[in-house]
Amino acid sequence: MIVYEKHVGAINLFGRAYGSALPRSMVLAVPVGMLTMFLQWDVPTREYLRAVQRHPNALMVVGTLLGIIIALRTNLSYARYWEGRTMVAQMSSKWSDASIQVVAFDEAATGEPAEHGIKFRAEFVHLMSLMHALAMQKLRGDSDINNLSVGSLVDIPTPKPSPDPGDVEEWYKCISLWDYFSLFPAKRHMKTYRRIFSLPVLGGISPEEREVLSQTEDRVHCVHCWLHRSLVARRMEGGIKVDAPVVSRIYQVLSDGMLGFENSYKLANTPFPFPYAQCITVFIYAVAFLITPALAVGWIDSLWMSGLVAFLMVLGYDMLNEVARDLEEPFRFDPNELPVWLFHHRFNARLVTTLCKSLMPEVGITRHLDSGLIHKQVQDSRPAIKYNQVFEDCTGSPLPHRKCRTGSLVVHSDRTGSAAQEDRCDRDGGREEDRREDVNEKEQESEYQGVDGEKPEKRRRSSPTQWCRPLLSPQPHPHPHRPSSPRATRSYAV
Repeated sequence: MIVYEKHVGAINLFGRAYGSALPRSMVLAVPVGMLTMFLQWDVPTREYLRAVQRHPNALMVVGTLLGIIIALRTNLSYARYWEGRTMVAQMSSKWSDASIQVVAFDEAATGEPAEHGIKFRAEFVHLMSLMHALAMQKLRGDSDINNLSVGSLVDIPTPKPSPDPGDVEEWYKCISLWDYFSLFPAKRHMKTYRRIFSLPVLGGISPEEREVLSQTEDRVHCVHCWLHRSLVARRMEGGIKVDAPVVSRIYQVLSDGMLGFENSYKLANTPFPFPYAQCITVFIYAVAFLITPALAVGWIDSLWMSGLVAFLMVLGYDMLNEVARDLEEPFRFDPNELPVWLFHHRFNARLVTTLCKSLMPEVGITRHLDSGLIHKQVQDSRPAIKYNQVFEDCTGSPLPHRKCRTGSLVVHSDRTGSAAQEDRCDRDGGREEDRREDVNEKEQESEYQGVDGEKPEKRRRSSPTQWCRPLLSPQPHPHPHRPSSPRATRSYAV
C-alpha cells in the first residue's frame, strides 16, 4: 500500500512510477498515438476517413458506453478492495478479543491449575500468532512455510514496519524493468518480496508443527482446531475459572474471526467475473485501434495534435481499467496490495501486551465497596414506592423480612447490633394491618364484580393507585418451583 502526502497541486504524485497505472497504460496508448499520426500523414487514408464521417456522434456513442462500463468496474473493484480491508480488521479484532478473554479468565484460576497457567497462556498466544500468520500468508497467496520467521513472546516487535514497501531499500533490488509495465510481476520478484516481508510467529514454529502444517492443505483450520482442543483441555483441568456461559464467548469470538478470514479469502480466491473483464478488454481495443484514430484523423488537421488527442483518449480509458484491475485483487499485487505484514505486526503487538503483566500499570482495585451503600443508591434512584406487604421468595426458601412502617425498602432480618435496633418494627402491628387490608380487598372485589362484568385483576391493574396491591387467586395453582399447595397463593403486581 503506497503511502503519500497530499501536497499542493498533487505534484508529488508524479514521482512514483512502480505501482502506478500510467506506465502500464502507456503500453497501449503510445502505439495508438503513433498509428493516428501515420494515418494523418498518409493523404489517401486521411481523405477517405474525412469523407465517410459526416458527424462524430455515431462513433462517440461507443466511447460513452465504454466509459460507463469501465466506471462500473472501478466501483466494483474498489468495493472488493475495501471489503477485504474490513474483513481483515474484523478477523484481527475478534481474535484479539479471544486472546484477552482467555488470558484474563485463566489468570483467575487457583490451586494446582494455576501452577500450569503461565505455560498454557504462552502456548495459547503462540497458537493465536501462528494462526494469524498463516491466515495472512494464505491471503497473499504464499504457501512457503519458510517465510514465517521467529518472534518474541516477551518484547513488543520493533521497529514498526512501514505499510509502503518502497521504504525498504532491499525491495527495490528485486524490481525489474518488466515489473513497471506489467501488473503481474515475475516469480523471482514475488519470491524475494515475500521473503523480505516475512511474518513473525511468537515463539517460533516447532519441528512438529512444521511437519504437520506442511502436510495440511488448510493450515488455518488446522491451527484453529488446535486452539479449540487446547481450550477444552485447560477447562477440564480447572483453568479458565469462569462460568460456562462466559466461556462460550471465547468460542464465539474465535468463530467470528474465522468468518472474517473466510470472507477475506473469498476475495483472494474468487477473481473478477471473466465475461465482464473480457467485454471491457474487447471494447478498449476496439475503441483504441478503430474509433479513436478515425475520429482524430477525420476532425483534426494537425499531425501532432491528432496523435496527442488519440494518445490521451486511450490513456484515460486504459488507466481507469488498470486501476480497477489492481484494486480487484486486494492481497495479490504489490505495492498496492493491503500490507498484511503490518496487520500481523499489530496483532503480535497486541498479543504481547496481553500476555505480559509487566506492561500493565498497577491499577490495584483493592477498595471494597459497601454493598449496602450501593443498594441504597440504586433504590434512591427509583420512584418512592411503599410496599405494604411482605414479599416471599419464590425459590422455596423465603427470606425472613420485617415490616417497616416508614421506609420504602424491605429490610432483611439478618442484621444485628445497633443496626437491628434501629430497624426494629412492630411485627404484631404489621400482622393486624395485613388483616385489615385483606378485608378491604374482599370488599373491593365484591364491588368490582358488579361493574360491567369486568374482572377484578384487570380493573385493579388499570388503576395506578392499585399497582402494588396483592392479587388473590380464588383457586390454587401450582408454584413453578414447589409442589402444589391446597391453599390460595398470593402474587403481587408491581
